[in-house]
Amino acid sequence: MDSASTAASARAGVEALLKPRSVAIVGATPRVEALGGRPIVNLRTQGFTGKIYPVNPRYESILGLPCYPDLKSLPEVPDLVLVLVSQDRVFATLDEALEVGARTALVFGGGFAEMAGEGVARQDRLKSYAGRGLRICGPNCNGVFSVVNKTALGFAPTFEFPARQGRIAIISQSGAINTSISSRAMDMGLGFSHLIASGNEADLEAADYVEYLLDDPATEVFVLYIEGFKNPARFLRVAQEALRRGKPIVLMKMGRTPSSQHVALSHTGSMTGSYEVIVGALRQRGVIVVESMDDLCGVASVLASGKRPQGGAMAVVSLSGGMAGIIADVCHERGLPLARFTPETAAAISAQLPGVANLDNPLDVTGQVVNEPECWTACIDALAHDPGVDVLLSVFSITANQIERRFAQDTIALSRRSPVLPVQIWASGSPPHCGFEVLRDAGMTVHTRIDEAVRAIVAWRYYWTTRDARIAAMDVQEARGLLAGSGKPWTSAWTLIEDAGIPVARHAVVRHRDGIAAALASMRMPVALKIESDAISHKTELNALRLNLRSEAEVLQACDEIAATVQRHLGSEVETPMLVQEMAVGRRELILGLKHEPGVGLAVVVGMGGIFSEALRDIAIRVAPLTLLDAEEMLDELRARALLGAMRGLGAVPRALLVDLLMKLSDLAVRQTGRITELDINPLIVRDDGQSVAAVDVLVSHV
Repeated sequence: MDSASTAASARAGVEALLKPRSVAIVGATPRVEALGGRPIVNLRTQGFTGKIYPVNPRYESILGLPCYPDLKSLPEVPDLVLVLVSQDRVFATLDEALEVGARTALVFGGGFAEMAGEGVARQDRLKSYAGRGLRICGPNCNGVFSVVNKTALGFAPTFEFPARQGRIAIISQSGAINTSISSRAMDMGLGFSHLIASGNEADLEAADYVEYLLDDPATEVFVLYIEGFKNPARFLRVAQEALRRGKPIVLMKMGRTPSSQHVALSHTGSMTGSYEVIVGALRQRGVIVVESMDDLCGVASVLASGKRPQGGAMAVVSLSGGMAGIIADVCHERGLPLARFTPETAAAISAQLPGVANLDNPLDVTGQVVNEPECWTACIDALAHDPGVDVLLSVFSITANQIERRFAQDTIALSRRSPVLPVQIWASGSPPHCGFEVLRDAGMTVHTRIDEAVRAIVAWRYYWTTRDARIAAMDVQEARGLLAGSGKPWTSAWTLIEDAGIPVARHAVVRHRDGIAAALASMRMPVALKIESDAISHKTELNALRLNLRSEAEVLQACDEIAATVQRHLGSEVETPMLVQEMAVGRRELILGLKHEPGVGLAVVVGMGGIFSEALRDIAIRVAPLTLLDAEEMLDELRARALLGAMRGLGAVPRALLVDLLMKLSDLAVRQTGRITELDINPLIVRDDGQSVAAVDVLVSHV
């Protein structure tokens, strides 16, 4: 099929999965506790109005429904076939579904690409059905629940309970994670449009579901748990469209460590790819990448509020002075500004709390509001009307006689009439009939962790305040991408980066002793001498580097020593070129580089360099072509970025200088696309005045 036909087929397949008019359950059973019985019970519990066709030759009826011996015996062609049979019967069932004309099959069982050997072959066989007209969800999943369409297809525990409809769609390659995220979110008061466990994604994948739901008016926010992308480039295109439409994607990806990469492969058969590169590419498309399930729910909750930043800052109102102080610390650490109240706001609060000395932000309303609950209402109303406030964070806890129920009701009423983003933290236990239940039952998201709530607000604010700039940046990226492969061939790694405009220390390549005298004639002492070989990436470990050589005699002696060491290491008598280079003096070092990621492209890397760069891994990554926004974000992500400022006799490194370097490296990557696979400039010496840099070592790997 061509790309248009493939896209149309995928769309029809997802529609049959989320909005089926009829469902056939192959492997159905009357035992409601069994996997073959749960889908029938769950469909009925959620109010599914379509046709349900149990299929099992052992029964004439199941749970009051006529049961059919096979798919050919059904009175109509089912939109969707649930495959709940043993592995040895899966393909026979799919063949029959294809024969009768079903559009989509949901395969629950495992034993496919998450297993080695035959499992991979079985999954490849599953893929073949798409080209013949039958789309597959799964395998190795626990089902799909379209809350909007009252369609609970599977046996996940969260399918058994009434679910609040909301604006969030959850798509997870892990069924258990899907259940965990959705159940946590329900406890917080969140509602959903769809819950999709996509499993191994032999056919339909995360990009298909997101792309379809971009047109779904019931879905405004996506929550994704991803172990690996089948087609990273396609997902990035879909993410880009989601950003243009203002439908945020909050995503957690497995694969930060080698151990989790192994788990991903054995779990869903996903090849996780380079975590840092893929995450960098996702962030370029506005995807909010988080590292915990708490943040998946927390960030999604504020994005699903429908509120947007109004150009103000956050106000905090608390029933606890201690909690107010903790929140102030967390906000400072996370860079979240607190609003300064206008004189009018301060006066309104003072009128309600005349005995309170501290009317600053965060605001502690003290225990006085327990006796005079109307004070809470007046205070939050004053804060919400302050022109410098666009987020109101309310901190609740159990109070005497549970008066916080009234505080909760007043907060709910305010949120419905104010454009200010309401965020709630419940700071204590939640016994029955307390304010926590009042908030949650009204659909007000309730956080139980301070840091989680603050991170969510930071992500919400950053997404919306950078969205327009990011969209404009994507347009620039597309234009720059047209230059891919337009660069000229290079003769050495040094000419490659010099031609790109990246400063290098003065140098010359020599053959053993030949040419050393001529090279030194054009340089200032001291100099460095090192081996010039792509076969040796770590010159220090091989003792193939000498620094601070101050005379021709020292250089010649170092040349003999290095040559002997290298010949022993390489097992060759061939003379290896050496590099004579002026010493670039500076106490700060950076690393710049490029790395090819299959399906994504050449990634640009910046980090703190030198001999400890691999151990510290303080790096930031984005995919070329970069925009100025990308470059700025990369610098902000470096943990040790403060070292680039003025300190102890070191001059501050102009930010514009570093941004310019990244943009030049990005341009090099675009123009050399298809020619190089990796480039490593380490170290890039920052001179102590901070005003200039020089590359002193470079390696390049080419196609």
